[in-house]
Formats: sequence, structure tokens, C-alpha cells
Amino acid sequence: NNSNLGAVWHTSTKQIMENSPSSLDRFAAYGTHFAIKDGTGHSVDDLSSSIAHRKSTMAAKAAEAVAFQQMWMDLMGNTILAFLRGTLQGAKRKEQSSLFEVIFFIYYI
Repeated sequence: NNSNLGAVWHTSTKQIMENSPSSLDRFAAYGTHFAIKDGTGHSVDDLSSSIAHRKSTMAAKAAEAVAFQQMWMDLMGNTILAFLRGTLQGAKRKEQSSLFEVIFFIYYI
């Protein structure tokens, strides 16, 4: 996307990979498998090894760091939105923890 955060992600990603279609596909596949498997599994390890072999070990570690940060930011955003749109408006789901959401919200805001 064209947001400031998106621009930072795109710049960082371009720094760790070459701009060939196969490299873009490899990093995209890594990100997809990482998201589906929560960063674990043989497919994630295989794609990381492929990046390390074709680019460098540092590029593979950088791709993993970017993927973990993106995953954490998604979880954090979902928790804050659940608090703002659910708990504060009295539409809390049964599985939500109001205490956790309040502490989480105060800590990160």
C-alpha cells in the first residue's frame, strides 16, 4: 500500500533482496508461508534456506525479522481495535479479556 508504514516496509525489503521477479516471488512466498504457519514449519524453513542459498544468510534473517515484526504488529493492531470497537462500546465477545485489553492499550498507547 501507499501508507508511510508501507513505504518503510517496501524500502527495507528492497534493501535485502535483488529486484528480479524470481526473488520477489521467493520473498512473497516466504511471507505467505510465514503468515499461514505462524513462523514455524518445514515450508518456512525451506523457503528461508532458499533465500539464504540464493542471496545470503543475513537476507534470510532479515526476511524473518520483517515477517515477525509484521505478525506482531498485526496482532497488536487487532487487540487494540478489539478494545476500541468492542470493549469500550460494550460489544465485548465472551473470549475477550477486558483487563488484558486495557493494560495492553495503556502500555502501547
